[in-house]
Amino acid sequence: MRFPWANTLLILLIFVELGSGLLGLMSGSSDKAIFIQTHRVSGFGILVIMGWKARNIRLSFRWKRSVKPRLASIVLLLTLMLTLGLGFYWS
Repeated sequence: MRFPWANTLLILLIFVELGSGLLGLMSGSSDKAIFIQTHRVSGFGILVIMGWKARNIRLSFRWKRSVKPRLASIVLLLTLMLTLGLGFYWS
């Protein structure tokens, strides 16, 4: 793996997204707008990391694998893209 830090940062940003999204949704106060800003910044951070990892993702589809890991990778990628797309639509 060429960039192992990218996976760690990606999972960290996903947890920040989850926490800040829940806190921002539950607070509903303009005084708590820092949660929404944190959510926005970490979402863009995920996009930057995914852009960085796009080459690795593209190359991984060329490797010989069994069907289950490949299918799991595709499902996770589509789920992340759908979630980010819904976030952009929501905003």
